[in-house]
This record gives sequence, C-alpha cells and structure tokens, in this order.
Amino acid sequence: MQLEMNDHEDASLSPKLYAEVVIPLAVEGTFTYRVPRELEDYTEVGKRAVVQFGKRHIYTGIIFDLHHNEPTGQGIKALLDILDPSPVLLAKHITFWQWMSQYYMCQLGEIMDAALPAYLKLKSETQLVLNPSFAKSESDDFTQNESFVIEALQHEGELSIKSVQDLLQLANVMPIIRKLHNSGAVLAIEDIKSHYRPKTEKYIGLSATYLEEENLSAAFEVLESKKATQRQSQLLTRFIQIGRFDEKVLKRDLLDAETNFDSQLKSLIKKGILEETEVFVDRWQIAQKKPEPFELNEFQEAAYRDVKSSLAQQKPVLLHGITGSGKTHIYLKLLQDFLSNSGDQALYLLPEIALTTQLINRLSKYFGKSIAVYHSRLSNNERYELYQGTQDGKYQLIVGARSSVFLPFHQLKMIIVDEEHESSFKQQDPNPRYNGRDAAIYLAFHLKIPIVLGSATPAVESYHNAQVGKYSYVFLGKRHGEIHMPKIKLIDLKQEQKTKSVKQNLSRELKNEIKYQLSQGNQTILFQNRRGYAPVIECGKCGWVPYCKNCDIILTYHKFNQSLSCHYCGYTMGMPQKCQNCGSFEMKMKGTGTERLEDELSLIFPEAMVTRMDLDTTRKKNSLEKIITAVEKGQVDILVGTQMVTKGLDFEKVKLVGVVSGDSLMYHPDFRATERAFQILVQVAGRSGRKGKQGEVSIQTYQPGHFIYQLLLSHNQTGFYTTELQQRQLFKYPPYFRMIRVVLKHKQVEKVNVTGDALYTLLERQIARKFILGPEFGSNPRLKNKYHKLLHIKMPNNPTEILRTKEFLKKTIELIKSNPKTRTVDVIVDVDPY
Repeated sequence: MQLEMNDHEDASLSPKLYAEVVIPLAVEGTFTYRVPRELEDYTEVGKRAVVQFGKRHIYTGIIFDLHHNEPTGQGIKALLDILDPSPVLLAKHITFWQWMSQYYMCQLGEIMDAALPAYLKLKSETQLVLNPSFAKSESDDFTQNESFVIEALQHEGELSIKSVQDLLQLANVMPIIRKLHNSGAVLAIEDIKSHYRPKTEKYIGLSATYLEEENLSAAFEVLESKKATQRQSQLLTRFIQIGRFDEKVLKRDLLDAETNFDSQLKSLIKKGILEETEVFVDRWQIAQKKPEPFELNEFQEAAYRDVKSSLAQQKPVLLHGITGSGKTHIYLKLLQDFLSNSGDQALYLLPEIALTTQLINRLSKYFGKSIAVYHSRLSNNERYELYQGTQDGKYQLIVGARSSVFLPFHQLKMIIVDEEHESSFKQQDPNPRYNGRDAAIYLAFHLKIPIVLGSATPAVESYHNAQVGKYSYVFLGKRHGEIHMPKIKLIDLKQEQKTKSVKQNLSRELKNEIKYQLSQGNQTILFQNRRGYAPVIECGKCGWVPYCKNCDIILTYHKFNQSLSCHYCGYTMGMPQKCQNCGSFEMKMKGTGTERLEDELSLIFPEAMVTRMDLDTTRKKNSLEKIITAVEKGQVDILVGTQMVTKGLDFEKVKLVGVVSGDSLMYHPDFRATERAFQILVQVAGRSGRKGKQGEVSIQTYQPGHFIYQLLLSHNQTGFYTTELQQRQLFKYPPYFRMIRVVLKHKQVEKVNVTGDALYTLLERQIARKFILGPEFGSNPRLKNKYHKLLHIKMPNNPTEILRTKEFLKKTIELIKSNPKTRTVDVIVDVDPY
C-alpha cells in the first residue's frame, strides 16, 4: 500500500468514534486517532491499524481502546487502514501489557516492539519515484551521481534510501536526494511493506486423465516406443516407485542430482501426463516420534500428587527437585493432564535456547506435531508463523524462552517454568527489562491458571516465598533410578603448586581422573566460565595491556581468528606483534578461556575427541544442536564449555565433571554472587552420573575451606539458603527489600556526574539516604563509548511503598529530562535488576 503524504483530512470523516493506538516506539501512552466512517465496521480493540505519526512517517499500531470522547486540541489525524480481519490481541493480552508497562516502568510501545514479530510491526520506509510531470533535458545541471539515481528510477520504478546508498556506494546520500526532490525530478512517498513470504513446496502428480490405469499404460507404450522419450518413461516409472499411484510426490525427491530428469519432467508436464502444484508448508515442523510409555517411580509419583493437590490452592508451586531426580517426567504427566482437550494450550518456559534440543526430543514422543519452539534465533518468517499458529490454536504446547510470554494464547491452561532460578530469564537490554519467570507468574494469576516453577537450585526469593507460604512447596530428593548424587572432591591448587604438579591449567589429579574416564569409555565435561583463548594479553616489559577503544574493558584474545575482541561492544582488532607503549616484543598471554583449554586438552589427550560449547561455537543456526547430538552419540570424549554446559543437559555417559576455576565465580560486585556461584556449581555437578554408575565432580580451588565448598561436599542446600537469607535480611536485600536500578549514560563523563548528583538530591527528599546506594560508577565505567553511573534504590517489600517510590521516581526523572543541563543524559530504569 502506497500513500502520498500530506496533512489534508477528509471532512466527511465521522467525528464520533476515536481510537487509542499504541505505536511501537519508546513514547509514553497511547495516541488518539479518528475512525473514518468507512472503517467503523472493521475497527475493533486488538486489531492493527495503519496510522500517520508525525508529518511523514507511517506505522502499524495496536488499537487499545475505542471511545466517543472528542479530544481537545487541533489536528486529530484519522486511521488510514485496518489490517486484520480479527484482533491479534485479546483483552487479556492487553491487560498483561498494561501490567508490564506499569510494573517495569516502561512504555506500551516498547512492549509492543518486543512482543510482536517483525512482520506484524510494519513501518514506513521512504521510497523515491520519478515525478511523472518532470522531463530530463540536456540542459539540466545534474551531477554524475544524480544522473545515476534518475536512470535507476527509470529502470526500477522506485528506490529506497538504502538502495540509493548501495547504488552510489555513499553513506550520506541525503544532499543528492534533497537536490533531486527540490528540482522536481523525484517524489518521496511512504511505503508500508511486509516482507513475509510463505514457504512452499512443489509437488508432482498424475493429471486427472492418467489416473485411470489403462490411460497410464497407454502413455507408457507411447513413451517407450520412441527412443527420444525413453528417459521420460524412466522418470514416470520413478514417480510411481517413489509414491503411490494416486499420490503426489515432492519434486525435489523426484529429481535427484544424479539422474538429471529436469527436461524430461518439463516434457511430461507439457504433454499433460504429469502436473505440478505448489503447496504452502510450515517452516517449523517436528518429526512425529513413536510414543515411549513411562512410569513415575514412587518418589516422583508422590511429588506429582503433591503438585496436583497444591495447584488446587491457586498459587504457584515450587518443585524443588535435585539434579537427575526426573522433574521432566512430572512435567510431562502434568501436561498430559491439562492438555486433555484439543484446543487447550500450555507454555513451557526455559531460560536458554541450549536446553530446547534435548527437551523437544523428549516431548515430541508424546505431543508430536502440536509442539512449537519460540526463541530469538528463529528467522522473522518462523517467528511470524509460530505467532499466528499459537493464535489459531494450531500448537498445543509452546516451548520457549522468556519472550514466549507475549504469544497470543487463546486457551492457555498451564505454565511450567523450568530452571526458574536462572538469571537468563531477566531481559537486560533494551526495554522492557522484565523477568520472564515473574511475568509468567503474573500471567498465570491474571488468567487464573496453574503455574509450576521447577529447579534443582531455586532462587533465594522463590525459596523464601515457599517458606512463608506465598508459594506451595514440593521437594523431590531422590535421583531417578536410585542413583547416588555425584561424589564431590576439592582439589587444593595451593598444595598442587607446592609440588609443582599444576601444568598449564589442569592439576595432576584432574588430568589423571580424565585419563581414567577415557580408559573406561566415559565422557567428561570441563567447565570454565571464560570464553576466548586468553582473557589478558600483557607486555612482559612494561605491563601494557590492550583495552577496547569504546569500553573500559581489557580485550580478550581469540586464537581461531587471531584477534582481540571486546565481549561487550564487539570491537575487534588484530593481535599486536609488539607493545604499543614501549615497543617490546614480549607479549604474554595471561589467564585461560575455553578456547585455550580446548587446545591444551587436545595436546594432553591426543587420542580424545575434544569439543567446545560456548558463544563462539554456537553462533550459527543449528550448531548447538549438532554439538549436543555429537555428545549424545558418544562422538565427543571431553566437552569444554562455559555456563551453557551447566544447564539441564542430560548425557548418559558423562561420569566426570571438572570445574577448572571455581573461585572465579564468587568475586563479582553483586549481592547475588554467592547465590549464583552455588547454583552454578550444583547444576554443573548434576551433569555427572545421571545414569548407571555414580558420577564424580572435581573442583579446582585455592580456598577449599570456603563455606560454599563445604556445603557442596555434603549437598547441604538447606544450610546455604538459611545462611544466605540471614545475610539478605541483615543488609536489606531481596527478598526482604525490593530494588530499582537507575542507569545514567552519556558520552561526556561530566554530564553523567552532574545528572547523578541532581538525581540523588531530588530523590533524598522523599527517600531515606540509607535506602539510596550511589550514584557511583560500576566495575566497567565506560561501555559502548558511554559512561555509566549507577544508582540503586531499596524499598521495603510492601505494595504501597513500592508504588509510592515508583511514582516519585517517575516524576523525578521528568524533572531531570526537563532541565537543559541534564536532559541529554540517557536515564534507564531497571525494576528488580537481578
């Protein structure tokens, strides 16, 4: 749809009906538009509408409300079009968006941008066309570039700004476009485009005439009688062999590269013997697998009954099941209970894409083609089709990451949040900065449906909620198959260094254990929480280290492409051959990442197959699935990885887990550092010995006496939660207090300092000083070429105090943004920044 932009409004438009529209931008509130009389019958809350925003831009918005209250002010624009035959959002989805906007202090437009697939958020793109009344003559004073644009428009019909940039190989083409526009040579229009294209497959079948066997036999006789058509007869025979007589077959199955029947197929289609049809197919397809009956053991059965009875109390259920206890079997049983009707739907939330591969293989045996997976790595086409399929009720079970809470379920009956403790459920950037687990809890409350939160290491907040009765609590303390918990061993690196038995990054003891597991045909997982080859490159003479030019971050060396990279902004530079400070060639590598560890293991154990699982090796589509499949098939002996290897993976032959540097997990400027360290260590330990023989876990540390390690040795989770909750209460941290983090960002450090001081001064008028932390620079003061200053607000955990603080903070930020000295500083609000 193309629209010539102007401010003219038809006087015949009805003044009676008005629509409140949300635009997918970070702007506050909704915008009022008049509904034309010819669109009144098609306009509904929840439908998408095309609207003009500003003088020249067109957006797709969502209608949030309809009313007859004539707005004050001039220049109320009209809706340009209604795009949907039925609403894409129901009232329950709109209420959910409104709650999220209020709770996380973000705009509805930002939620719309996060919730809808790209193809449902059409927005205008300026297009250039030749002015029909303009005629180019020889006397026209055009430059060579301007002439190129005119010639291209004569050939193509229209061009976008991006197309002009590509054509001229220039970054700034606006002066050229402006001159062409001012001269009357071109016109600028706004074009709403949807680039969604359904996927199709081509099928070949017999035409109606030859479905009769005698007619088909006659066709064979004609084809075989002539030498030139014998290959056509061979192709026809191949068609019948591949499929049934009266069925169509895939064109790509019929035409393989070896036989090269392309021309023969065209001839048979031309003769009317075969015909070609195009069929729309889903991009997301799960192979139907044979169901495998399973029975819950006595401990799982007891936990299942407890969960079922607890769900009747209409509050979240926390299923605390140790690693390997079979929580997934309980989820399966619950899903079968709640998806008894064909139209019912369930949401199975996971924190990481890495966890979906094995889970889908299990679930597909019970739910087949009614499952879909929704996450950020899907293509725009796949996201669109899954969104529409969820809305139409095509999929009963959605397995997805945090953004799945925005899907338009019509008959959502149950939510399961697996690994509920994971920080990956928290959206860090951009807005909305929501927690997928907490959003799911509200969604379940709003829809009055059951929700189960599962984990082997529940979040401290969730554990506390269970202890005080806000959640129901079910404990599953036995591993499936009566397998013992893994035996945990601490390797004292201080002692190993005294005997000089630590070579490279592995102690003699850990290397011997790996060697033993290899001899027994078992697999090993080694966890190292740093990717890359070496975290630091340092001059051995003067101590110079290379920093990112955009961030206050030391660059990490990656051997596979011989480069230094920033893991925050992505800046990359080549490996320096000499010190850029003193010119010395003594450049040394310090520290160890997963890439370096992989290299060392390949040298120590040349007979072993070593594979790495981290962000660098799983960037490409399906690369993660390939690694997991290789481990499952026994093609990998040692798997090296970052936190990806700690979460929910179930490998039968893994009998040893090694933690290369457990101490590095504990030293972060975060009140949750000890909690996350404990959770990671318990989770990675749980990958060992999940089937058969008891597994082993070896943790290399310089502090074997640390209380976390001592609790790990005895698998004493209760002791950890008791200690941690006492500390949280003493220092006024969640769950006893709530927090809001305010981040101030600007390229000029002086602006950030002035704004931070002004913000603190305004806040302390209403909030006690002891509840304000900062403003102060974090451990990385400059990121992506902007200085970051942080201010944390603590609030007593009661709804009235939280609401009051949020309202005051919002007004305070409005004052900051209205002050000429501070308004250019980015102010980011993060509610529950943990």
